[in-house]
Amino acid sequence: MRSKPFAMTVAVVSALAGIIVMASASLAGPINPTQPYPNVPNNPDACKAKQILRSAQSVYDVRVKHYNRAMQGETTVTEDEKRRLRKEMNEAGIALNTAKYDLAKCQNNPARPANKDCVDLALELNRLLDELPLKEDLEKGAKEAVEAAKPLLARRAISLESYELLVLAATLATDQVELTKQLIADQRAAILAENCKDTERPAPKPSDKQPSLPPSAIPSPVTSTTVVPTMTIPSDTIN
Repeated sequence: MRSKPFAMTVAVVSALAGIIVMASASLAGPINPTQPYPNVPNNPDACKAKQILRSAQSVYDVRVKHYNRAMQGETTVTEDEKRRLRKEMNEAGIALNTAKYDLAKCQNNPARPANKDCVDLALELNRLLDELPLKEDLEKGAKEAVEAAKPLLARRAISLESYELLVLAATLATDQVELTKQLIADQRAAILAENCKDTERPAPKPSDKQPSLPPSAIPSPVTSTTVVPTMTIPSDTIN
C-alpha cells in the first residue's frame, strides 16, 4: 500500500497540473482576423457588403472586450464562462473574416482585372486559411470543456446528457476543422488546374522582422495580463 505522504504528493502535483492547463487556456489572446489577401481595387459603389462588415466588426469588438475583461479579472467568471466567452469571440471572428472576404470578392467583380478568376480563387483560399486557426481554437475549447466535465460527471455534478452534448460539440468542432482542411486542399487543386500564380499570402521576409534589441533596451516584464488590441477596419475600406 502506498504511503499517505506519497498520495498527498500525487494529489498536489495533479492539482498543479490542472491549474497550469487552465491558466494556459485562460491567458491565450484573441486570434484577430487579418486583412483579405490578395488586395483588390476599392470600389465604393460596388456592393452593400460594407454594412455587413461594419456590423461584423462591431460584434467582434464587443466579444473581444468581454473576453479581455474576463482575462484581466475585471469580472468574476468561472472557467466554463471563460470558455464560452472565447467561443463567442472566435465565432464572431469567423463572421468578421467572412464579411471581409465577401467585400473583397464583391469589389473584385466590377473591377474585372485580367486575372479576375484567379483573384476570386485566391480570395476563397485565403479566407479558408484565415478561418482555420479560429476553428482550431474552437475545437480546442470544446475538447477542454469535455475534459473539465469528466470529474463533474464522476461526482454526478452534471447529468450524462449534458456530458454527451459536450462530447458531441467537440466532435462537431473537430469535423469542422477537418472539413476546412479538405476545402483548402480542394481550393489549392482548383488553383493549380487554372495555373494561377501568387495566390497565397506570402510569408514575412526576414527584412520585415523587427531588429533585435540590446538587453539594456528591453523593458522589464509586465506582471499584468497583456490584452491583444482590438482590430479595426481601415477607413478606405468602409467609407
